[in-house]
Amino acid sequence: MSGNINISGRMVRKSVVRDTGGNIINLLDEERGGYIIRNRQVVNPERYAELLKLEEDRKIAAKAILHQVESPNAEMRSMTASQAVERVGKLEELEKRLDGQDAKLDAILSAINKK
Repeated sequence: MSGNINISGRMVRKSVVRDTGGNIINLLDEERGGYIIRNRQVVNPERYAELLKLEEDRKIAAKAILHQVESPNAEMRSMTASQAVERVGKLEELEKRLDGQDAKLDAILSAINKK
């Protein structure tokens, strides 16, 4: 029975040690440079800033469902074809009425200008 077994030469450790208040005492990530926080002091500020940014992104993503924005065209997408045709017909009627009112206003303005 011949099979290939892959065994990692070295396992990577990640650990977080917190006190009872939830504050980080030690933060170790061997994959990315070792200690990030050691004895409550930030040792690797670049990696710590990355972790803070990731945490902020997670908070924003968690709130994204609450702050959904609906498209103004959502109503149009939910309409049936007959409702859409009816709406277009109503819009055409309104345009005709406005054109008629424009003609009346033009007549009034020309009468005023003649005086």
